[in-house]
Amino acid sequence: MAFVELIECYLTETPRQVEDISTAITTQDTQTLLNTAHQLKSSSASVGAIALAQLCKVLEAQAYSSKLENSLELISQLYQEYEQVKTALEQELAKEVL
Repeated sequence: MAFVELIECYLTETPRQVEDISTAITTQDTQTLLNTAHQLKSSSASVGAIALAQLCKVLEAQAYSSKLENSLELISQLYQEYEQVKTALEQELAKEVL
């Protein structure tokens, strides 16, 4: 049951974090980007969303070096990857409930 709670928490928190990352990239706020990407990297890894965690790792490194390269492309990838993770986790939750 703890895994179900982890997934529910992830699905609740992640949309806000994705938005915060997007805003931080747009406004060149590297500190917010660094912190939020780090948090999302950890939580994504804990639910098995490895590709999303890797993407956050790239964003975190860019924020650390203050070089936001391909940032618009990365935002797009972040949204796409999150949608895939969200769908997979929602399917997993449906199985757990039955």
